[in-house]
Amino acid sequence: MPTWPGSLPQKQFAGLEDKDTPAVLRTPMDTGPSTRRNRFTAVKREVTVPLILDGTDRQTFDNFFRSTLKNGTLSFDWEDPVTDSTVTFAFLGPPRWTLVAGGSTSNRLWETTLNLEIQP
Repeated sequence: MPTWPGSLPQKQFAGLEDKDTPAVLRTPMDTGPSTRRNRFTAVKREVTVPLILDGTDRQTFDNFFRSTLKNGTLSFDWEDPVTDSTVTFAFLGPPRWTLVAGGSTSNRLWETTLNLEIQP
């Protein structure tokens, strides 16, 4: 299983969001309250991770995403932002980058938000 590159930022991302995928199925009844039941026995979590990388780290990330993860089709191990235990992540889509500071290729600053899921 691939792992998040050690040279890239690891944790403590200001602005990180973490939410469970909706797991309750509600069924309206003819009379009385709706019934509720779990749709899944294991719930995925969706995590958005904001990143700002310099040009060198952006190249490392691009190589990891495109080559190691085959354009995001493979899962990877990384630390859970809540428990610090190692869990399996998958990309929900490719990142979209914004240039926030120019300069030489290695000194440019790039901003993105990674849309990930933590797989049960």
